[in-house]
Amino acid sequence: MAARADPRKLGAVQEMGTVNCCEVGASGESGSCVVCGRRGRPVSRRTVEHLVKPEKRPEIGSESYRFCETPECDIVYFTDHPLRYFDRHDLTVRVGIKETAGPI
Repeated sequence: MAARADPRKLGAVQEMGTVNCCEVGASGESGSCVVCGRRGRPVSRRTVEHLVKPEKRPEIGSESYRFCETPECDIVYFTDHPLRYFDRHDLTVRVGIKETAGPI
């Protein structure tokens, strides 16, 4: 079962998918996923813009994004400052490494 972003763990989640700007990932290290703690791989902001659902695009901001490669973690793209994240349900496509069920 995939890990979901838990607002209690993340802190006070604001409307735009952001939390306290001073928070870092679960490992406490900058560039780490807020849920699983694994260091994220840098990705182009343009990639995020193209894969996030249209209604979520205004939340993207201008920050640099990272990709969480942990298969069990629902978070796909995230930033550190301010902390923003998009999980697999926020995307227009399935992310193979994050899927456990076969295609519909």
